[in-house]
Amino acid sequence: MCYKKFLINSQQYYFKYSLNLSERSKKYLSRIRVVDKKLNIKYPVKYDFLKKYKNDYLWYLFVSDYLQKQAKNSNKVAIFLTVTLPSEYHPFKTLKNGKHIKNKSYDDKIIHEGYKKLQKSFRYLYSNFKVNRKPARFKFIRVVEPHSDFTPHLHSIVFIDKEHIHQFERHFLNTIKLFSLGEQYKFEVIKNIDASISYLLKYVRKNLYSNNERDARIFDGWKRANKIRVFLHSQISVSRELYNIVSRYCNLDVKNLYSDIIDYKELWQSGTFTNYNILELLKHFVSYSINFYDDKNQLYNQKEHSAKNTRYHIEINKKRLKNRKFKEYETLLSLIDFFKKKENRIDYDLIFSELDKFCIDLKELHNFYCIDYCNYMIDYISDDYDYRKFFIFMDRFDFLNLLEDFIYNECVIFDYRYKIIDIKILEANKYNPNRFDLIFNKQDYEVQYYF
Repeated sequence: MCYKKFLINSQQYYFKYSLNLSERSKKYLSRIRVVDKKLNIKYPVKYDFLKKYKNDYLWYLFVSDYLQKQAKNSNKVAIFLTVTLPSEYHPFKTLKNGKHIKNKSYDDKIIHEGYKKLQKSFRYLYSNFKVNRKPARFKFIRVVEPHSDFTPHLHSIVFIDKEHIHQFERHFLNTIKLFSLGEQYKFEVIKNIDASISYLLKYVRKNLYSNNERDARIFDGWKRANKIRVFLHSQISVSRELYNIVSRYCNLDVKNLYSDIIDYKELWQSGTFTNYNILELLKHFVSYSINFYDDKNQLYNQKEHSAKNTRYHIEINKKRLKNRKFKEYETLLSLIDFFKKKENRIDYDLIFSELDKFCIDLKELHNFYCIDYCNYMIDYISDDYDYRKFFIFMDRFDFLNLLEDFIYNECVIFDYRYKIIDIKILEANKYNPNRFDLIFNKQDYEVQYYF
């Protein structure tokens, strides 16, 4: 396959992949209505791909600018890094005359494998940088984007102490060698830290922010099809969830803030706000309280922020939900449910394929846990048997229920997620800044599904 045909096929595939996912999201959202319980009005939920795409870019931009300002206040130095993958990850080579030829050393590496290699190397770079044998953590922004042949490569800005530049450069070069990364890497100290983010965006803006829907969809399809997390950054005090709430419901345009609350002209002239960054404005004008409740509705944690000049106050209540997982035995549980239904035991062709999976998973489970009542069953299924006797045996000893109980009791692990159960937003009164008026209450709305 020539390079042009490869590009056309890849672009078409990623475009269709993104379009298909968007259509599924649009179809799902079209069946949802948000109901205002006070006014009894139903609002449709709309899906706008380009709006979501640009909102993601604004989040990347705000976070990058926020970290840059933090680094400047801490007298850090900005370093620009580029990391590429070795030749065997690239299906084509580019000659000096610009012509593309097939790469003979290409090892049929899938894009996700290349991404995992980049991710693993950057994690090592971050976690193993030490000064005087002690871990030296640093702030960073990391972006993964596609090469012209859709092979991923990585750009990053890291902020470190000036005296650690040479040590970090050695660590960076050692990481390149350790993970056998590509020879085309870059390590550049940026002289003006204020220009560090614009330096990074110069490389990645064409993918992260595009007014052309086709280009945006190709990039969206590429990252989603290959399970690539494009943007990663050091932890900041404002979560994406809080940012979404503030950007949707709060008007943080400094020019619209009331003069009796704050003299925005003085702040602007003093350089407190270098540009319109909602994260900076949030810190100064939005007070918030996030309450975490356990599965028994008991308050066990709270996160609060008090702004110096509160224009908005947000209260969020989140409940912890316990999510049960069964390690690698989800398939075995589904097969147990399958065999419990006697109507599924009639089709012997179907039984044969499902029973084969069941036997493999059962042996793995037994090898790990050494379950006594599995011994006879495993011996039995190792020999020739007929299906009827097999099911009579399972029913007589209630084997399936015993096995299911064992998995639920012994093989279970738990993880937790949090669901927002209530949001209240109050805004300072225009004529009396000491009084706050309720402008949004999640309890006034409910979601209805029409399936």
